[in-house]
Amino acid sequence: MSKTSNMVYKTLVVGVIVLFIGVGVQPAFADVSFEPDNSELVEITVQFYETDRTYNHTVLLTQEKAEELDNLINDFEIKLENADNKIETEAIYKDTIVSLNNLGLLPKDISIEKAQRLVTGKEQDPRFVRIFKRLYDRYKGSWETDENFLCLISGSTNHTSFIGPIGCLTFSIIEKLSYFFDNFPFIYEYIFWPILGIFLIPFGFFGGYIWLLNPLPLGYQIGFAEQFINNYGQLDYWPAIGTVHTNGLNGEKIWNGSFYGRLPILESLNFFIGVFGFTGIKIFENYSYTYLGSALWVKIRNTW
Repeated sequence: MSKTSNMVYKTLVVGVIVLFIGVGVQPAFADVSFEPDNSELVEITVQFYETDRTYNHTVLLTQEKAEELDNLINDFEIKLENADNKIETEAIYKDTIVSLNNLGLLPKDISIEKAQRLVTGKEQDPRFVRIFKRLYDRYKGSWETDENFLCLISGSTNHTSFIGPIGCLTFSIIEKLSYFFDNFPFIYEYIFWPILGIFLIPFGFFGGYIWLLNPLPLGYQIGFAEQFINNYGQLDYWPAIGTVHTNGLNGEKIWNGSFYGRLPILESLNFFIGVFGFTGIKIFENYSYTYLGSALWVKIRNTW
């Protein structure tokens, strides 16, 4: 790759990092609820991921209610460790939704049944479910131990990003075009790059929203690990740290410690996508995410 191409590549990656940061910025039109109390309030944001859209619900809880939420999450993780099969795991998911509703973390326009269907995969598009089921059956026995299909998934991790397919496809196309036009220096430097710069302007202004656009019922992607430029000017990354639990066609799979996504989606740009087709909910508190839902395909690898 030429020096100009390498510069564009690094510029693009820096832009991607900025967009990842933008994902953490909650939309200004999120629904907000208040718990009336004179004590200090804690802001909790719950984000809902359907197959084709995402929306936020922000709640201000008292310290007491916030502690109840922390205890609920801890109990949820303990129960998952003791679950013997996917049926028991699904029952735990449903009970957790009821408890979250009792704490006021579900919007009034979403029923408990709707939220339960969302986190247990009942809202997944049946067409894609059939595709991945056939894919799994066709190559059954050849799948690696670090992946799962059509599974329930939950986790508590940092350095984690939730991405719509528009963002993934956009940067995949940009990457392929970049390699192609690198063979034509004049076009690459004076035509391709200026047009690319103009194209990326909307991402700069509306990155957090465009990043999550999803016109197709594919669900969302979850990226484990985030990139940064180190002190030597080189690309580096922080791996995701925490726990991810799945239970699906490939059995029960659990990842603990530090890890990164290994799905073959934008792999050369090191996006570290680990979950494809996610539907469910994400709870944002103290710069970390707790999430539960379903996924079409999961592939995660520990850093050791």
